[in-house]
Amino acid sequence: MALAVVCVLIFVVTNKFPGSYNEAVDCFGKMPPHVPNKLGVVWLLVPAFLLALLLHPSLNGNFITDTAWTFALYVEAVAVLPQLYLFHRRRGLIDGMLSNYVFALGVSRLLQLIFWVSSFQELNDARASSIAAQYPGYLVVFSQIVHILLMGNFFWLYLESARQGKPMYLPVSV
Repeated sequence: MALAVVCVLIFVVTNKFPGSYNEAVDCFGKMPPHVPNKLGVVWLLVPAFLLALLLHPSLNGNFITDTAWTFALYVEAVAVLPQLYLFHRRRGLIDGMLSNYVFALGVSRLLQLIFWVSSFQELNDARASSIAAQYPGYLVVFSQIVHILLMGNFFWLYLESARQGKPMYLPVSV
């Protein structure tokens, strides 16, 4: 169902509302001239995939599913980067609903951090022969902390705008 909803949303955005997309602003991860800018996300996916291949917990003893779960976790940690980059490229007023959504996303990551801090040791296998299997729980917690740190400036600006009762603006100089 979720896949179907995402496909419908992509269709609607690309076909019904193509004017709402601004390609000049959405240029995360500029690539070399012969590679389309839309592939800039590769700068996030490839390191996450390689790290997942090397360091993943043994949740059920299946390499593919354990690696896939860890890859999703690592991608989730850095998935907010393109959105934050787009915010800073736009420089100015951030739509209220969008800023609330991104703030809620960050709060959910904070709650996930609390969960993983309390249960990360279950992912570590002290009897494992490889170092990579002994410490994946620490990497899970580290990925949560990375996400929180990436969103730190956004949190600060969001809370300041809420405290002042004003719309959220990003500074002109970064």
